[in-house]
Amino acid sequence: MISINEGIELFKTHHEKIKSGYNPGILTPYNNINKALFNGIPKNTVNSIAAHSGVGKTTLAMNILLNAPKLNENLEVLVFSLEMPTKSLIARNVSTKLRMSVKEIYSSDIELEDELFADIADLPIWFDEEGGTPEEIFKKINRFCADRPGKEILVGVDHTLLVDGREDNEKISQLCIVLNKLKLKYKNLTSIIISQLNDSMLKEERLNKKGLLLFPQYTDLYFGRQVFMVCDTVIVLNSPSRYINEKPVENKEYEKEYGGLPLFHKKTGKKIPLIYGHIIKGRDTGTEILSFVSALQYSELIEQ
Repeated sequence: MISINEGIELFKTHHEKIKSGYNPGILTPYNNINKALFNGIPKNTVNSIAAHSGVGKTTLAMNILLNAPKLNENLEVLVFSLEMPTKSLIARNVSTKLRMSVKEIYSSDIELEDELFADIADLPIWFDEEGGTPEEIFKKINRFCADRPGKEILVGVDHTLLVDGREDNEKISQLCIVLNKLKLKYKNLTSIIISQLNDSMLKEERLNKKGLLLFPQYTDLYFGRQVFMVCDTVIVLNSPSRYINEKPVENKEYEKEYGGLPLFHKKTGKKIPLIYGHIIKGRDTGTEILSFVSALQYSELIEQ
């Protein structure tokens, strides 16, 4: 147990560390995320990145995870790669560098020189493709942290639906609980989980109303009550051009409206879809809407 006076002293000490130059966030490659949060993903927190399939949630999360040791000293990363094997994540990294799709890379006779991997080859990043139940994942993270005293630890779980368990609601809830327990046990641990959205945003009553009803809410998270309650930060990615343009509506002005935000980034005469990152929960940082230009064919989101 901790007394109220001990809690006050802990807060004052932490505040003084920040005033002295300590960064309370884990820097990401995205300046808009760094600015919206605590100069990066807030340390010692549980965070969720959620979206429908194909919107870029894995791209965003993996770009944060794989770049974290470059941008932050004394940090190691553990990725539970439950959706894609490690080689596929590396292929996406190469795709971004070469500006070629993964399909183009595999179908070409390009030589993959060692220099192509020089920036990531020796990074302290570890992958677990087996996963397990929430309890088994708890044990793996617990051992990983215990073996690295004095290190900052960043853990990613891709994604919640692929954790072992019979009922989605139960396993998602239990995963959130064990990550929160680990956060309280290890003050050097930060977690990012990738979550799915349900289909509430695609219902007629949402699509036929312009404005804020189109923006994602916590009820749009798949079995998301526990995710929203436990997570310190929840970022929901949405690409509105994927569904708004497909709806035949009489009001042409509405057809291009997403709560007053544009659907496309117009460049060189092309309509490039915009992807919005809605920070629908920031426990200590507040809410905000970030925008990215889609370059998902190269496994990249470009902040706008």
